[in-house]
Amino acid sequence: AGFELFKIDYLYEEFIEKLGYPAHPMGRGEVVRRLFGAIRGAVGEEAHIVSCGALKEVALGWADSARVSVDIHNFWGHIRSNANQVASAWWMNRRLWVNDPDFALVRCPTTGEARYPNIPYVRRPYTDPKNFWMAGDEASLDELKTWLAVVRLTGGSVFISDSIARLNVAGLDLLARLFPPLSTPAVPLDLFEARPARVWLSRDAGRPTLGLFNWDDAPTELALPTALGGTISGREFWTGRMTRLSGSVRLAPRSCLLLDL
Repeated sequence: AGFELFKIDYLYEEFIEKLGYPAHPMGRGEVVRRLFGAIRGAVGEEAHIVSCGALKEVALGWADSARVSVDIHNFWGHIRSNANQVASAWWMNRRLWVNDPDFALVRCPTTGEARYPNIPYVRRPYTDPKNFWMAGDEASLDELKTWLAVVRLTGGSVFISDSIARLNVAGLDLLARLFPPLSTPAVPLDLFEARPARVWLSRDAGRPTLGLFNWDDAPTELALPTALGGTISGREFWTGRMTRLSGSVRLAPRSCLLLDL
């Protein structure tokens, strides 16, 4: 039928266990590996297989790309949680497979006319980063641009999920700027100091891209990475404006500054 991409989903360890199948002598992990092998044999070597939820050692060697986060939704809690997972998996990208951070979302009242931007859900406040699932208000444009910056810096897959027909020119322009994607993942320089990481640096094709994130609900002053020296100049990714920074930068709540240096 011409399909070239196959997403193998719901292979989470907990889900496999809850299916209630009796234990197999070779172990559940080997059973799932053989499942991957059977699928690869059916779709061919040229097809692209996306693993979603499978244990890393189970998908290794079979998957061309793999999800490295939970499902993204257009809520700040999802953005913050997924960014933390993407940051911790940066080293896998282009080594084990191509990292898939999940969909690039841009839908909001500023970027389109989606009458129902989500399935029906029960509204509840976002008070705990560990209990974030579809909590709080739907994400603002600045919050969604923060997520798009994470997708950009992943240097992996870029999948579009929004209804393209319902996006306006502003929404389409934001998505278009993600292409072509970076081919080198950004390194979260403060991975073990902040959760999620606040300073990400990619040296794709020798051209650095710097991402500075404020994950807090209040403005913050963020020091520039010492590896870049005391003063840097770069082009702001979304607007193309040249920006010159020295020492530190003040970021608004729930925002990101993405610079091509």
